[in-house]
Amino acid sequence: MTMAIFSHERLTNLNNVLANSRFLPETESATNAWAALMATIDELTETGEILEIPERNGADAWRNAWKIYLSLRDRRRAREHEAQAPDRQLEAQQMRNARSMWDSFTSHREALEWEIKHGGLSPLMCEFIGFDPASLVWEETDETRRFGKPADWRGRADACSRAIGRWKNMDPEEKRLAPLIVALRRQAKAIEALEERVAALEGNGRQEAA
Repeated sequence: MTMAIFSHERLTNLNNVLANSRFLPETESATNAWAALMATIDELTETGEILEIPERNGADAWRNAWKIYLSLRDRRRAREHEAQAPDRQLEAQQMRNARSMWDSFTSHREALEWEIKHGGLSPLMCEFIGFDPASLVWEETDETRRFGKPADWRGRADACSRAIGRWKNMDPEEKRLAPLIVALRRQAKAIEALEERVAALEGNGRQEAA
């Protein structure tokens, strides 16, 4: 029968009982504890690795085997830690990126709110640069109280970043022509909607005639 691999906590409990025994007692519990320790050492041993495992009946057998177990366990943990290093580095970088993005969002949001409050970004000018001021405000919910930000804050951050960049790069002539351009855009949308409506009516008329 294959001996189950014991957890470190369970093995530690066994070690607390047997560590001071120069010779392991000839009891079933001691025999089972030794078998469990050997099975765990075997699981931690690499292919082809040769270890000097003490004899079960030898002096200080448990203490010497326990030292081997701890060495193998520490090696396994170190390698697992090393293998996970790229994931931890990626996670840390993602956290730094998110923090930087949030700081930029906060700065852009304050700048846009100032421009709107002082008349630089009127509703018409917001429409011209394609910015919805609703990105600057959100309802307070359990989530925003818990995390300090809305769930869709990244999308809002992108919108604010584009808006502030567009606004800062506009020259005076473009700002002067903005009302005319917005009027032409609205007119084009109205004509497009009218054409779609006419096409729909004509299609219905042909179906009825058929």
